[in-house]
Amino acid sequence: MSYKYSKGSQVIGDLKAADDAERNTMIDFGEDQIEFQTSGSTRLKVHNAGLDVTGTIHITSSNSSELLRLAKTGADSREIVFELDGNDRFEIAYNSFENVMFSTLDSGDDIYFRLNGVNTFAMLRSPTRIVKVYDSLSQFNNFEVYASSSFKQPTTFEEPISFEDVIMAELSIPGIDLQTDTNAYRFTCPYNLELTELGLTVDQHTTSGNITVNVTNPDDGTLITATIPGTDDFVQVTSVTSGSRSQGDNITFEITATPANAQGLRANLYFKRTV
Repeated sequence: MSYKYSKGSQVIGDLKAADDAERNTMIDFGEDQIEFQTSGSTRLKVHNAGLDVTGTIHITSSNSSELLRLAKTGADSREIVFELDGNDRFEIAYNSFENVMFSTLDSGDDIYFRLNGVNTFAMLRSPTRIVKVYDSLSQFNNFEVYASSSFKQPTTFEEPISFEDVIMAELSIPGIDLQTDTNAYRFTCPYNLELTELGLTVDQHTTSGNITVNVTNPDDGTLITATIPGTDDFVQVTSVTSGSRSQGDNITFEITATPANAQGLRANLYFKRTV
């Protein structure tokens, strides 16, 4: 047998580090378990039921993009569980239906999402199972939904919420040249709203010259002005004066300028409805 090498199985006791003066850095072999100890305390324990680690696990960078993998078959569920004083409190699970779940396991626990150390979104168990969107320190104050949504239970909002919408208006008769018109289209606001943008589109603009439309109100005058210049066929403006309109306000589209041979003028007036 060569020095520092052995061949075949051996029956040995615990192994202690010769370089450790206190002799409390060791590998402790027990009944169906192995403990790795430093300073007399178990840091890693391997046993029939699994692996126990005391302390921080630091996975360093490598050439692989995967530093941790949890594998399962189609019928399995896999969970990462957080416990408090031996009791399960929260889990991240990938179940047999291939759904990822974030779950609290105690009736008094909530789920919070934070950005830069600030609460932005929360699902609260108490008092009435509510979802809360924060405006913490005025850092995060927009809640936007990019798909259709429905509320299946009565919902209360502590602050007003708004929905974007658009009014589409034909400002001319198809096939007839545009004329200046102080009342090309008019509507009455059915509810409180906030005007945000005005878009103009024209089918024919062969003679160079501005096509200008004002959106007005009898009490506040011109609210938005948009101009299609040259022979362009589209313009979108976001500069709004007195955009907050009340239910019952009259809104009028005025054509104040047009060259010859312009036809097919349409307007899209964008607004937010506050409820």
